[in-house]
Amino acid sequence: MIAASKHKRLTFPQVPGRRSCLSLLSALLVGALFLWAQAPPETVGRIYGEDIQVHGPSSVEVEGGFSVTVLASGSNVTVRSGQARLLLAEGGEVGICGPAHFSVLKSGGAITLAIDYGRVHAKLENASPLTFYTPLIVASPVAIASGPRDVTVGLDQSGAMCVLAARGAVRIEQQLTGQSVLLPQG
Repeated sequence: MIAASKHKRLTFPQVPGRRSCLSLLSALLVGALFLWAQAPPETVGRIYGEDIQVHGPSSVEVEGGFSVTVLASGSNVTVRSGQARLLLAEGGEVGICGPAHFSVLKSGGAITLAIDYGRVHAKLENASPLTFYTPLIVASPVAIASGPRDVTVGLDQSGAMCVLAARGAVRIEQQLTGQSVLLPQG
């Protein structure tokens, strides 16, 4: 036999139009999510190279009789051999020495290169934020007195890494511990 509950059920007063407001809010939320999902990814820049392969959001344009790949946020790039050059949409360039594999992400003007292996050399004249991620560290170029930044980050397939700041500095942070060091230029 089930005993009757001594607890009273709470009821809330009915607000006129409450259901229509909730319906409108949920419809707006669904519409915003649909538009967000349909929005094209942000353009990172144009990549040039003879032996490159791009997966993910990108497009190919013809420029002066040559094919140029336009990278968008979320693209995966493999430079099988030789060199490639990525001209960033916000200014600056990244030289890549193959073999190399990395992914590019862009959000609100900030660019992230997630490097699996290879050597990348970034030359940045403006203050656009650029961050390099490897499996163990995060490297962020730092301008000195608003000057240009010239940074090389290399990671070979065996895990050996090198970081060089030719102009500016590089803040290197270990991903697992959060410890960081500022590597000065030169």
